[in-house]
Amino acid sequence: MSNFTTRKIVAFFTFVFFCQQGFSQGIGINNNGAKPNISAMLDVTAEHKGILIPRVALSTFDPNVVPTPANSLLVYNTNQEYTHGMGYYYNRRDEMNPEWVRLLTSRDGWSVNGNSGLDATHFVGTTDNVDLRLVRNNVEGLRVATGGALLGTGTFDGVPPVSGAGIRFMWVPRKFSIRAGYVEGTQWDLDNMGDGTLGVGKNVQASGEFSTALGNNTLADNFYATALGNGSQALGESSFASGFNSVAGGDFSVALGNGSQALGESSFASGFNSVAGGDFSVAMGFTAKAPGLYGVSLGSLNEANIESAVAIGQGNVASNLSAVALGHYTKSSGSASFAAGNGSNASADYAIAMGNNAKASAINTVSLGWNNTASNQSAVAIGVGNTANNLVAVAIGEGNTASGISSTAFGFHTKATNIYSTAMGGGTLASGVYSTVMGRNNRAMGDFSLAGGDSSTASGVAAIAIGGLAKANGDLSVALGEGVIANAHGSVAFGRFNINAAANPGFPNVADRVFQIGDGTSNAIRKDILYLTRGGNLTITGNLVANMILYPSDLRLKTDIAPLQSVLNNIDKIQPITYYFKDKNNYPAAHQIGFNAQEIEKEFPELVNKTDNGFLSVNYAQMTAVLLQAVKEQQQQIKELQQQIEKISKK
Repeated sequence: MSNFTTRKIVAFFTFVFFCQQGFSQGIGINNNGAKPNISAMLDVTAEHKGILIPRVALSTFDPNVVPTPANSLLVYNTNQEYTHGMGYYYNRRDEMNPEWVRLLTSRDGWSVNGNSGLDATHFVGTTDNVDLRLVRNNVEGLRVATGGALLGTGTFDGVPPVSGAGIRFMWVPRKFSIRAGYVEGTQWDLDNMGDGTLGVGKNVQASGEFSTALGNNTLADNFYATALGNGSQALGESSFASGFNSVAGGDFSVALGNGSQALGESSFASGFNSVAGGDFSVAMGFTAKAPGLYGVSLGSLNEANIESAVAIGQGNVASNLSAVALGHYTKSSGSASFAAGNGSNASADYAIAMGNNAKASAINTVSLGWNNTASNQSAVAIGVGNTANNLVAVAIGEGNTASGISSTAFGFHTKATNIYSTAMGGGTLASGVYSTVMGRNNRAMGDFSLAGGDSSTASGVAAIAIGGLAKANGDLSVALGEGVIANAHGSVAFGRFNINAAANPGFPNVADRVFQIGDGTSNAIRKDILYLTRGGNLTITGNLVANMILYPSDLRLKTDIAPLQSVLNNIDKIQPITYYFKDKNNYPAAHQIGFNAQEIEKEFPELVNKTDNGFLSVNYAQMTAVLLQAVKEQQQQIKELQQQIEKISKK
């Protein structure tokens, strides 16, 4: 027991047993007859005995276990469950409101020379609801508040307690800053510490006002800058750098990852060795580069090299104003150009190339699909292997070529090779100006021509060939059907395999067959069932059935009018015959009745006509006039004979 505790016990011990005679100033208790010390009211001396203080079981619920205890009354508490356990207690208040306070022991106090044996019940702190305060020179430095809340305080003259290298935790009131970790240099000295900063880790430096540096060898060297990770540097105002050796050099910039650099104002860089060098630029991924203003580079090995350029994917390059390159190794080098896919290249202003190896190399061109090329202004190539290489040319489908100005090629391996030409279908060719072809393997070779169907050709100017193997060779000609041929200028051929009648395609001729209806069976066996010549001759190989056939015969239409006379002798030289035509393919196969044209030609040449193939034909309709005149002449002969007979009869 300490001397302080013993004095307390002696002072309150007022009764005496086995008393000895003492002096008026005090009482002595001993077994050697010694007088009490003059300064003591009670002086107890013993070699092998002590003093037993009254033992009481104090109660938390009943403070008056000892009735009306006097102030400073001393007892020994035997109740282990009492607030502070067993021990010596004294009443520090009056007898009406007692409060029992436990006397401290050597384990209860805290020594300036150090302490040991600490456990759950032996600690530095309070056991009531009062803050714990640590004060130096009347300045509070640390407070532990309700619930374990920790408050560090100070004044503006509070400087770092140490400088230079070391392992430590520091709260610096003068800079209202915190440092924690390990430093090998002067990074935590006052000159390298910004106001309101936080630095945690190894060799971190937060020298910008209100900056934060966490990790290893990080540097936050501007207002509100934050650097995290290993070797990261936040150098711009309000910049943020995190990762490994990343640098946020522009104001309001962000750099994340490994070796990333955000150097422009409000720029963003993340990934591996990515660089956002332009103001408001973005670079993300593997060695992505965005050096231009507003540039965006996302992915691997991409470059957005100029203002507002965008490169996304792998190995893409956008190298002109507002250019966009997306996908895998695409290039967009024209202003406002767009390249996407694999190996596509948009190399002119406003060009668009999308797909695999698509090429758009002239202003306003569009190339979409696989291996397409649009190489002249405003040309369009869409599909697979198409080429549009003239002004405003369009090629869509597979393997098509539009090489004429404003030409169009659609389908499969079509070609439009002249100005304003259009080729559609498969294997077609439009080579004339304003020509149009559709179908399969057709050719529109004349200017303004049209071909359709299968393997048809329109080679004349403004010619039309539609069907299978149809040919419109004459200018302004039309061939419709299978194997039909229209050779003459302005001619029309219908049906199947008509006669291939020779004609000048560019100049009209009276013998031209201007209208033909064919009914042949092959290219070797051709036949016309009807044809009309430019001279107005109509030939029909079969029978003509009509309700009425009228011929112009108004006298007012005629001139050099003369009566037909003396035809009987001529008629007598003409022999009607029956016959079969040799060529049953182009002429009727049935048994025929008619005339010998050569005989009629000798007597009445006006009734015979030579056809374009050199054969003679007879105008059977006008033959009726000859026959009528022959009947009249014969009737006159009969009348004269009858008159002679009557004269003879009267004799």
